[in-house]
Amino acid sequence: MRCDEDFRVHQMSRSHAWRFHHDWHRRLHHVSRIGLLCAVLLVLDPAAQASSAELSPLQVIHQWMRLYPQKLSQVVTLTTPAFRHHRSVHQWIATEQQAIHHTRFRYLTRQLVSAEIIGNTASIVLDARVSTDQGTHTQRERYTLHRFCTVWLIDAIQVTPNPPEVPRLPSFAEKIGSLETPMPDIKQASS
Repeated sequence: MRCDEDFRVHQMSRSHAWRFHHDWHRRLHHVSRIGLLCAVLLVLDPAAQASSAELSPLQVIHQWMRLYPQKLSQVVTLTTPAFRHHRSVHQWIATEQQAIHHTRFRYLTRQLVSAEIIGNTASIVLDARVSTDQGTHTQRERYTLHRFCTVWLIDAIQVTPNPPEVPRLPSFAEKIGSLETPMPDIKQASS
């Protein structure tokens, strides 16, 4: 009898071990599929190869501002295939170079208006002063970025010509300056 009980306990533990191993193996397989997807994104998509270090959405936009439109081969690494309308990297660069050359587009100034991150999506708004063959004008640029694994990439840009004037807030120096006026004497209340 004792031998049968040991056998049943042994069978239960083998069954439990198999289920544990099976669940662990299934979870490991699921994690490895996600890891493989990230690896494919990072290795096969040149846009995901911006840098090995994680860049915040603001840092990505700063890189974009520093490089566009002069260094399109580096700028393209900051974008998703959807941003490039699913064109190859070389096709996108050729199209952009042609448009930039045709319009003589260049940035004069850019100023951050707002930035917001919600989950894996970021929205950054800039006011830009640009020069083209049509002259100089201002435009508002709204960048939408998505995080893929650990990499933030520009997924869309919406350009609005001649943005409305943003009311100018007093600068910190002006606020400090207003504090320089003499303070009235405070009298102690006698009790």
